[in-house]
Amino acid sequence: MESITGAIFIDVNFNVDLVWKIVEPLLSPMITPDKLALPPYRELLELCSHLGCFIKSKCTSKGEELIIEMTVQLRDELLIAQGHDRNRKSAKAKAAARILVDLKVYLFK
Repeated sequence: MESITGAIFIDVNFNVDLVWKIVEPLLSPMITPDKLALPPYRELLELCSHLGCFIKSKCTSKGEELIIEMTVQLRDELLIAQGHDRNRKSAKAKAAARILVDLKVYLFK
C-alpha cells in the first residue's frame, strides 16, 4: 500500500491533499456494519427475541420439495408463511423472508 501511495504522490506532483483524496477510499473498509444484511432467519430470530414472541416451524415434504411452515404468534395476531425448496435451509430462509415482510407491515401500521 505504501508503494502505491508513493507512486500516486509523485504522479500528483507532491500534492498531499490530492493523494489523501485518492487513497482514503482505499483505506476504508469495503464491508461496514451498515452494508451487512442478516440472513432472513437470523433477522427474524433477533426481531422476535426483541419483541418477546416465539417462532414455530413445521417441515413437510411433497415429493422432492420441502415445505417449511413458519408461524409467529404476536399479541393479537398469528403470522403464517411458507417456504418451498428442495433444500431445507433455503426453504426456511424463504419462509422467514415472507414472514418478516408481514411482521414489518404489522409493526409499522
